[in-house]
Amino acid sequence: MLTYTITADQLASISASRLQHLDRGDEAAADAPDWVLTAEPSGWRPIETAPKDEDVLLYCDYDQFMGVAFFDHAESDCWCWASGLLVVSPSRWQPLPQPPEA
Repeated sequence: MLTYTITADQLASISASRLQHLDRGDEAAADAPDWVLTAEPSGWRPIETAPKDEDVLLYCDYDQFMGVAFFDHAESDCWCWASGLLVVSPSRWQPLPQPPEA
């Protein structure tokens, strides 16, 4: 059985029966959001599915580097690390984890 890393909001968008069918490849899985069907067991997703309106965790295959990044719509129209440097060839992404409770 595969394990997917998803948020509560994402989970709410999928019925329990759809989740049960994902691992079996049943037709019900076809109605699941793309981010569920493309997620790797580790939680990494193809960069093409990354949301461009929130900070995410990016991974680059070419230098095996990962970090927090955002999509810069205003200046460069590409991914930037949290430091502001441009990201070269990002390959995968994950949502950021929830911060710890105070």
